[in-house]
Amino acid sequence: MAYWQAGRTEDAYQLWKGNLVESMYYGISPGNFEQLSHYDAFRGELYRDFADPIGVAARTLTEGLFGVYPKLLDNKIEIKPGFPKDWNFAELKLPDWEFKFNRNSKKIEYFFNSNYSKPVALEMQIPVNHSDIKSVRVNGKKVDWKIKPNSILQPFVEFETSTGKEFKIEINYSGEELKNEQTDFTNYISENLQLNFVSKKKIKQVF
Repeated sequence: MAYWQAGRTEDAYQLWKGNLVESMYYGISPGNFEQLSHYDAFRGELYRDFADPIGVAARTLTEGLFGVYPKLLDNKIEIKPGFPKDWNFAELKLPDWEFKFNRNSKKIEYFFNSNYSKPVALEMQIPVNHSDIKSVRVNGKKVDWKIKPNSILQPFVEFETSTGKEFKIEINYSGEELKNEQTDFTNYISENLQLNFVSKKKIKQVF
């Protein structure tokens, strides 16, 4: 969950997928949410459909992978999708809400339907995969947007919708596709560190 909250969606998905495969497919009970893995050196695999991992798995699915975080006391829902970069489609239907994602070339669409009793506004944070944004529309109308400062690994576009129950969000891109640069390095004091960035990128700060 922390990886998704930090914007490291690729690593988050690999960890999440590995955990589900290990518990639900490699264990002795198919489809099980175990308390302890069979890799545990002392106790091995224990308990069937344990409440703790069920709750964590549900939260990582809804708040992590799909990035839906209700703030109903404020009549708002934060959405920060954590889909892997190569995904072009995803859909999840729950009793309280439905969320669908489609990507086609330089156009991305999100569909969100709320089944809560009161209308809600959406606070969106969407990862940007191209160098320019042509337009952001909600239910066919253009909305103001900005790039989130201090984004990790890639830019995020931020905007907020008016209150409602059904939302169609459309983002049109232009320019070149953004590629993630290597950000983790292991280097010794006696060695030189060489960073090979494309010519359009600049180092602004070093910590």
